[in-house]
Amino acid sequence: MIHRSTTGSSHPLTKASFLTAAAATLMTSGLLSTATPAQAAEARQVTSHHVVAAPQGPSCNHWDCGRWPKYKHKPCYICKGRPGPPGPPGPPGMQGPPGPPGQSGTSIDTAFQGNNKFIGYAPGNGTTLVRDPRTNPFWNNLSSVPGYPGNVTGVSLAVMGNDLHVTVASASGQIRQTSCTVNPTPGTGMNPAWPGNCTAFVNHTPPLRLAKFDR
Repeated sequence: MIHRSTTGSSHPLTKASFLTAAAATLMTSGLLSTATPAQAAEARQVTSHHVVAAPQGPSCNHWDCGRWPKYKHKPCYICKGRPGPPGPPGPPGMQGPPGPPGQSGTSIDTAFQGNNKFIGYAPGNGTTLVRDPRTNPFWNNLSSVPGYPGNVTGVSLAVMGNDLHVTVASASGQIRQTSCTVNPTPGTGMNPAWPGNCTAFVNHTPPLRLAKFDR
């Protein structure tokens, strides 16, 4: 709480005594350094008042030793103004850069040819893997097959005769399909090893999507 100094006439003091007491009060309350030359001259004009500390009132925002010149018992207010209200908030800051893209979800499907179970898996990193239980390694990556769309998020398998059809969907909406010969076992006889046993991917994207990619 900010305090002010008041002076009254109940205890006469000499001019020097008043100035000494007023200076002590101002230094104690932290106000001496804020007085202007005009305010200091105003204090020197008071010759017979005493100094007391009082809490700041609604009208206490200046030095007013001549406020009641005809009434010696009225106080002389010497105080510091109240702090002003806080300013308005500043404008919002600039929007930060976009974050990195999230990883795509995974997709999995299975298909049988006789007793052989094939698993198609899109792990979410853009590649497509097919598991053949007869080969080493079991998992075979189809991402290097010509026409592969990249950024694959979905995979589907279907067997027809000696061939395994692998259909994939990309994050941009493309749908493409390859046919991989799985009988005889890839890497044996005249059948190349994975993924050389697969044809180039054929684009089966719906017309509206296809028009978008052809632009």
